[in-house]
Amino acid sequence: LFPYTTLFRSTADSLGTEIAMITGRGGLGKSKLLWEVACLAGSADLQVRFLAVGQEPVAADFDLLPRTGSLVLVLDDAHAMERVAGLIAQLWQARPGTKVLLAARPYGKVELESEIWRLNQAPRTTRQWELSDLTHMEASELVVGLTSRPPHDPFTQQLAAVSRDCPFIAVVAADLYKR
Repeated sequence: LFPYTTLFRSTADSLGTEIAMITGRGGLGKSKLLWEVACLAGSADLQVRFLAVGQEPVAADFDLLPRTGSLVLVLDDAHAMERVAGLIAQLWQARPGTKVLLAARPYGKVELESEIWRLNQAPRTTRQWELSDLTHMEASELVVGLTSRPPHDPFTQQLAAVSRDCPFIAVVAADLYKR
């Protein structure tokens, strides 16, 4: 997860770029990754907040956001939200300088780019990352790191094979294995 902490730090530090987007198909682990990275990246000078799925914030909710340091607001499952541009505009009115990280499935990318245009920003100027399935090598490294078993061990190889398209399987299986 360590390399991904730059996701929040670079989003927070980007001059002129107030919106970033991460896309990946459902079940790939975007939400889990974002949560874990937010826990690692958060500090006194960088705070990360998530908008709860299905929450429709009201003006008073924006008053509860931290007033000091850099702030990154994560809109997880942004492809399922309505009026994203309106929400971001209201956020920026209450807390200027806040960076926004949109996490979405690939089919929602075009609509979110339209929302970015509504904010008078060009989508091509936003930082964007795309998560895809793990390679077999990456899945094996994940399993080795979680279980401390050798890379060529049959258990490692089998778990890596079923975890390529859903890394969360490896996390749960490793937890069960350690018990």
